Amino acid sequence: MWLRSGSWAASTTAAAQKDDVLAECMLGRIYINGEGVKADVAQGAGWYRKAAEQGNAAAQVYLGQLFQSGFGVAKNLEQAAVWYRKAADQGRTDTEFRPVRWR
Repeated sequence: MWLRSGSWAASTTAAAQKDDVLAECMLGRIYINGEGVKADVAQGAGWYRKAAEQGNAAAQVYLGQLFQSGFGVAKNLEQAAVWYRKAADQGRTDTEFRPVRWR
């Protein structure tokens, strides 16, 4: 399994490059937090976006948080609401209390 082989960042990157959506989401966190790599919020946001576009609800919430705060991306409350809504539509209840305008 890719989580158990080699270094965490390297093995996760290899899996993400093969379109493993869970690895893409994890790689977003790895880059944002600088876990075994130099922190790169923009790159982390890019991995979150890739996973979110493939329907990963966790990545959709994280991407919404980035858009809401403007951390690593341009602050955009409309985009935050879009990603929170996508996650909520999949049953994520942690999006219900986000103070953004829903469409």
